[in-house]
Amino acid sequence: MKRRSSAADPQGVEYQLTPLGASLKPVLESLIDWGTFHATELDEADRLLPCAAVVRHRAA
Repeated sequence: MKRRSSAADPQGVEYQLTPLGASLKPVLESLIDWGTFHATELDEADRLLPCAAVVRHRAA
């Protein structure tokens, strides 16, 4: 993960995923699948948030 000051907001900070961090994607996808399965089993799937609710993609 790279950290840099935000150009749009002098007090803000932006984080950028590095190739090393991106290599965790298969592990994170497995965790998402696990959580989705168990939320469904517990009849709580309606409480799950989509990834887009917590992760923003930015143009480079």
